[in-house]
Amino acid sequence: MHAGHPNADAVAAMADVLEGLAFECLTSAFVTWAHRMTLEYLARGRRTPGNDAALEALRRVDLIGVTAMATGMKALAGMEPLGVTGAMVEGRLRISGRIPWASNLVPGAVIVLPVAVEDGRRLVVRITRDDPGVQIRPATGLMALDATASGMATLEAVAVEDDAVLSEDFATFAAGFRPTFLILQTALAIGVARRAATEGQARLDRPGLEGLRGCVEDVGARVQELTRRWRTLPLTTSSAAELRELLAVRLEASILVGDAARVESAVAGGAGYVASSPTSRRLRESTFFPVQSPSEAQLRAELAALDQR
Repeated sequence: MHAGHPNADAVAAMADVLEGLAFECLTSAFVTWAHRMTLEYLARGRRTPGNDAALEALRRVDLIGVTAMATGMKALAGMEPLGVTGAMVEGRLRISGRIPWASNLVPGAVIVLPVAVEDGRRLVVRITRDDPGVQIRPATGLMALDATASGMATLEAVAVEDDAVLSEDFATFAAGFRPTFLILQTALAIGVARRAATEGQARLDRPGLEGLRGCVEDVGARVQELTRRWRTLPLTTSSAAELRELLAVRLEASILVGDAARVESAVAGGAGYVASSPTSRRLRESTFFPVQSPSEAQLRAELAALDQR
């Protein structure tokens, strides 16, 4: 992360925290990432008494943060329209629509999301999980991350206070936070991949596993190299090449974590096939990254579009 950027040290420190948490438990790392990104939005947003109060409450963890940016990032990539729209009703903004997936949806949580307003603007606004008109449908039966309070939110004419608008230009706002978003998100995959590679290496001395040594060493080397690239990612994207590297590292991490978990599973053998084992948990956790927004499909599409320019 570029040392000259004013937030470089803070982002680098948080990246290390998230990578370390994911090394132990992806669920803990993921809910922390979602909260940290909500802090990022509030810190970057328009200064109002309400926004400042929400920011301080999030910093104290009196409130929990929810990042609801998935459809917004797809909209910016031209893949689909924003899922939430807004209109002025009697001088007050009211928003309706659907947030297909969000986490940390606990009582009182602060939700930050983009909204397409009828006058053509794309705003970034702050609401709470308990606002009238917000309905939550919890996600159940997940392969992993069941303890992340994830689910779908339906919004029906939810009132947005004037001082709850963080930005009136979602595209510019997103360009500012996206490098941090991707860097911290990639930390999660690298943490799980590093743990899987570490566990695979630690078990190689058992008899009969000599044939897997090359696979374990290859995955370990790939984790080490990708970690090096991740630590040098830019915190701003002033060129297509810089954006491409951010997206490429995020994509490679989502693939590498699956490879590392599979190799660990092969080394662990039957013990790792027990559903309650850490090896099995990491194998299931690894399947999350290709579908986490930006998904593997979205990343590949964006990279292809950049390469065609």
